[in-house]
Amino acid sequence: MGQTSGTTGQPKIVPHHQHLYAERLRIRAAAQARGAGKLLIATSLQFHPTLAAAIINLIIGDPVQFHPILFTPDSLTEIILSSRARTILLPPPIIRRLVHHVGPRDTPLFADLKVLRSVGGPASPEDKIAAYKHLSPGYTMAYSSNQSGMVAVLQGPDVLARPETTGRILDSVLVEALDDEGQVLPIGVPGQLRISSRTVAQTNYQQLGTTTGNVEALRTGMSMPGDVGFVDSQGFLTIQGRQDDVILRGGVNVSVEQLERMIMQCQVVEDVAAVVGSVSGDQVLRHCVATIPVEKRPRKVPSLPYSIVGKLLRRKIDPAVFD
Repeated sequence: MGQTSGTTGQPKIVPHHQHLYAERLRIRAAAQARGAGKLLIATSLQFHPTLAAAIINLIIGDPVQFHPILFTPDSLTEIILSSRARTILLPPPIIRRLVHHVGPRDTPLFADLKVLRSVGGPASPEDKIAAYKHLSPGYTMAYSSNQSGMVAVLQGPDVLARPETTGRILDSVLVEALDDEGQVLPIGVPGQLRISSRTVAQTNYQQLGTTTGNVEALRTGMSMPGDVGFVDSQGFLTIQGRQDDVILRGGVNVSVEQLERMIMQCQVVEDVAAVVGSVSGDQVLRHCVATIPVEKRPRKVPSLPYSIVGKLLRRKIDPAVFD
C-alpha cells in the first residue's frame, strides 16, 4: 500500500502490487543518471521518492549515506559539501531556501552533485533556473504520484529552455487534458489531467480514515490525479494547479498556485502560501496592488506549516485568513 501526501486534500491509500512497484523502480532507475554514485538522504524514508531512490542505489550497488533530517540552509549546505555525495533529493521549498542562502554565483556551489532532484511538489520557473545555475547543473525534477508513477522529467538543458513546464512526458505514458464533460481537449488547451500507463495503480483506492472505495470509475491503467494542465506539441507537460487548490472568496474563484507565482515575483518574498519573509506589509501591498485584482489579494500570516519532508501543508493553514 502507498499513501498520498495529503498536502492538498484528504490522504488516499493506494494499492501497490509487487510487479507494479518493481516496474516503477525500473523506470526511475532508467531516468536516474547512470553511475550517480553516493546518495545522501536527509529526508524521511516515509517520503516515497526518498525510499525509491535508496532502494535503487542499494540494488545497483551505489552507497547510501543517511543523515538526520535537515532543513536549515547552513546545516544542509555543510553536509552536502562534506559528504561529497553525488545525488540528493529535496522538496522545492528546501531548494528555494538553499538558493536564497547561496545567492548568485559564477559557478554552481555543489560541484560534486551529479543529481539534485526536486521532489514532492511544484517549483517556480525562477527557482528551477536559479537551482540549475547556482546550486547544480544536475538539477532535475519529475512529475509523479503514488497513483500514476513517474510521468514527466525536466532535466539538463530543458531546465533553462522550458522551466515553466514539469518536463518531457515519458515515452511509455499518455497524458490527456479533459473538459468538464470528460472529453479530450486539443493539444495546448488546459483541463483536468488523465494519465494512462502501465505503472498506474488500481483506481479503487480509499480515503484515509474512511471506508469509501471505488472513488474513480476508470479503466485499468488510467488515473485522474486531480491536477489541471496541458500537453504542448513538443511533448512537454505544464501543470497549472490542483483542482482542490481553488479558494472561493466573495463569489470569485482564486487559483492558489497562480496567485503564489505572482507573489513570488516580488523579490522580498521568501516563501508563499500567504507570505513569509523579512518583508513589510507595504512592500507586498504595493506589489499586489500593481499585479493582482483586489478580490484575489492575499492575507498575512506569521508562518506556514510544513510536513516532515518539507512539503507545504496548505490544508493546515488557518482558513480564517481567507475570509
